[in-house]
Amino acid sequence: MSVILQRTLVEASLVPLDPNEFAESLSVTLTQPSGSTSRWDFRVRCRTDEGITMVGRFQTAPPRLGSVHTRVVAMAFCPGAREWLVDVVPGMVSSDTGFVPTEPDNSSMSLAQGTTSGQLAGVQRVGERFRLKGGTGVAPAPAGSLFVHSGETLLSWKAWATAAGETVQIATGIEPVTVTIPIPPGGEVIGGGSPLWVGPALLVFSAGVGAWMAEIAESA
Repeated sequence: MSVILQRTLVEASLVPLDPNEFAESLSVTLTQPSGSTSRWDFRVRCRTDEGITMVGRFQTAPPRLGSVHTRVVAMAFCPGAREWLVDVVPGMVSSDTGFVPTEPDNSSMSLAQGTTSGQLAGVQRVGERFRLKGGTGVAPAPAGSLFVHSGETLLSWKAWATAAGETVQIATGIEPVTVTIPIPPGGEVIGGGSPLWVGPALLVFSAGVGAWMAEIAESA
């Protein structure tokens, strides 16, 4: 089953050909045109004999230049599933003015179902890639900002301060909630652990932050 992702909201439903069968696993394949910058936010549910269950949510980043534009981006599992329902909306990107939706294009998704056993309900992204990003600055020039877009997960970050009163401001969510974290002078702050920050998010380092580094995971 293939669906073109052009509208603001797309809902796809996939059921077994035989109503007596189960379809306990689902693979999601995403195809994007060359040069696509679109990011997508997927919500996956399934219907069992007990009703409809929310299985999970995942986001995708654009493919890298020269990489395969058709790829499996996630696998979902739900014991006793008889129907899969997938909602897709444009992902959010961070900007200096806040969080805005990505521009949709002629991307398409394909759904394929199967059977499995011994799996817990949930969604797993396939083929994640990792990268490091960092910045340096000397007061009064700010060390900079770190944008975490849809399809990206901030795994960990470090920041080093060269003066007193320096901070890291972290804004998360489509309607941003901002948290301010102080950095001791001559010391460092390490962020990470669980739960991880999932895009969209924005980290702003104040002027006296001498350097910072972040590890980011993004979808394939």
